[in-house]
Amino acid sequence: MDVIWRQIFPGQRNHHFPRYAGSVGRQNGHHLVLTESFAVYGNGLSLAQMKWITDYQYVRGINMMVMGCYPSGTSGNLISGERPHLGPMSPQWRHQYLFQDYAARLGYVLSLGEAATDVALYYPVRDVWAAVSDEDTPESRANDDVALELERHQVDFDMVDDDLVRARSVSNGAIHVGRMSYQTLVMSRTRGDALTAGVAQLYEEYTRAK
Repeated sequence: MDVIWRQIFPGQRNHHFPRYAGSVGRQNGHHLVLTESFAVYGNGLSLAQMKWITDYQYVRGINMMVMGCYPSGTSGNLISGERPHLGPMSPQWRHQYLFQDYAARLGYVLSLGEAATDVALYYPVRDVWAAVSDEDTPESRANDDVALELERHQVDFDMVDDDLVRARSVSNGAIHVGRMSYQTLVMSRTRGDALTAGVAQLYEEYTRAK
């Protein structure tokens, strides 16, 4: 995933989109899920803010960091584009290793073991496709609100969408998607006519299993 333009930053309402990549990684059994972060964040970005942004992503399933940017020179556009500049030209450079050691260690630890998440939130992708513009829709806003409410209650969850129909099964009261099994399925507001027959059948099987 890619995090630019202060899409994630302390003190603002941040979106849960790192979970999109984190969920796919868990379901496919990948132990490494990569983020490219900090490009176009500006030269005022501090190491403490970099740690906060990293923690925000890593607790949502990311565990490998590519940092931007280390410029290949200090003249012309090489020094003026896509700040911050992570290199000797930065006054923070002599302390940069502290963040890099932290991110490396945290990512290594989080790449071990198996995820225990057993809650899934359905992402109404067809409702988003049906929108007449790229503006938020009631369905997309409702999905974001439910995700935020789950996080407020410290409920860890993965995202699932219509792709789960192609690689799923229901047994013992759980939906099994790849390497993951979900005991609880959360649905936000969605247009019923946007659900595919396969997704509707899946929910019926899950309801009967419960």
